[in-house]
Amino acid sequence: MRNLGQQKKRRHSLRKPKHEDSWSDGPLYDLQRRETWRMPNHIQLPLFPFCMEEEIRVGEYWYRDNFTRYLLIVIGLEGNISFQFEDHEVILTRGHVLIIPPGTSYLLRNADTFTSHKVVIEIIGNNLNSDIATLGLNRLTLIKTKDFLKLAEWVREIGDLIRKNEIEDIPLLVGLSYRFCTSLSMLLPRAEPDNVLLSRAQMILESNFEKKVTIGALAEELHCSPSFLNKLFRRELGTTPLQYRLEKKIACARYLLCSTTLTVKEIAFKLGYCDPFYFSGEFRRITGKSPGAARKRKALI
Repeated sequence: MRNLGQQKKRRHSLRKPKHEDSWSDGPLYDLQRRETWRMPNHIQLPLFPFCMEEEIRVGEYWYRDNFTRYLLIVIGLEGNISFQFEDHEVILTRGHVLIIPPGTSYLLRNADTFTSHKVVIEIIGNNLNSDIATLGLNRLTLIKTKDFLKLAEWVREIGDLIRKNEIEDIPLLVGLSYRFCTSLSMLLPRAEPDNVLLSRAQMILESNFEKKVTIGALAEELHCSPSFLNKLFRRELGTTPLQYRLEKKIACARYLLCSTTLTVKEIAFKLGYCDPFYFSGEFRRITGKSPGAARKRKALI
């Protein structure tokens, strides 16, 4: 990659103080649109668009942000744009969406095309970190999607409302921000098949404790072999499927003992044990205490 600092005859490091940005001198523009929301200071919102941009850049240029404060979404419409991060480079092309989480340092420039066209939205809010973690948008991610034009149009729609800067549009802007972020979340790469299988197996094993589950029946329901299922659980969780279910059963038993007045016999039947004495033995083996002792200790606490 070429030395990006040559344009201003000096080097530009990504390692700068927080919230510091800079850009090259005199880039050429065919089009530049920037809408920034002038939010009243007394209004606090969980998630909202701070700024949107749409621009076509021509010729050599660069821009650097040493610590972005926002969730930054960049939609490539034309040309190739290079984003240089701390340890790698990402090329944004037409049809790609780049998700840059808060706290990221980056430097961008036109890559191997003279012209580039992109749409950008910056999202902020009191619940930004928790919301994007829930949606899976808290990692640097490049997505290729046939819906990129629709997403760009949604950003323009948000920009139109930002330009109006009317208080009554705030609920709509918040809603459009969540629609945009949720739609992006749905485009994220799917989990690996093994992880999906493991999650499905865990859900089955953690429910309907009154029903007997065998490794053969579980494997059949998940369309895999018992040996593969055992290997998957040992590799990912360090246990077997049936041991995993037993541990969840005992955890449920401890909860029922400490938070209900059900008898040990009733709890045993509720968890699928025909013999309360066998249940008590299993409970003692896993926890080191009898069910009665566990309940008494909770009562003393």
